[in-house]
Amino acid sequence: MIGEISEADIGLLKYVWIICSACIAYVCNFLGLELEAMLAYGILLLVDYFLGIFRVIVMKEVVSSHKMLAGILSKASLWIIPFILALVFKIIPIENLRALIVMFLYMFVLSELYSILNNIRTIKTQKKKLPEIDIFNIIATMIRNKIISLADRFKMTDNSEDKDDDIRH
Repeated sequence: MIGEISEADIGLLKYVWIICSACIAYVCNFLGLELEAMLAYGILLLVDYFLGIFRVIVMKEVVSSHKMLAGILSKASLWIIPFILALVFKIIPIENLRALIVMFLYMFVLSELYSILNNIRTIKTQKKKLPEIDIFNIIATMIRNKIISLADRFKMTDNSEDKDDDIRH
């Protein structure tokens, strides 16, 4: 029947779950990310997502399924960023690599904590949210500035009249 889940379906879901968990554990180990920290970060993202939905309900804001899907995709994207950063840092030899990865992960975790507390505050007081801290833009700006300083250091910037090729625009 449609809507019923068979024992075979449950077995398949368990198998997929085990494979996904093993892959995530392997990737975390390979990249030097702590599995527990990444799982905790994922849980914080989920808690923030659901508190955001509760906040919208309490504040009687309009929410669409498109906005909810965009929120899920946004949170999933945020969870992937530490993996991408760690992968890039695997390729680029950087001193104190472990400390840098941990620092970025801490920044993401603290940003989610702030968002969770902000949602709880709004649910409790029904007052407008405090300004967001966009950790993604902060880290992206840090990386952009590093690229520019490296380009300047290695004289990779072009001083020609065509400013469309300038990396700073």
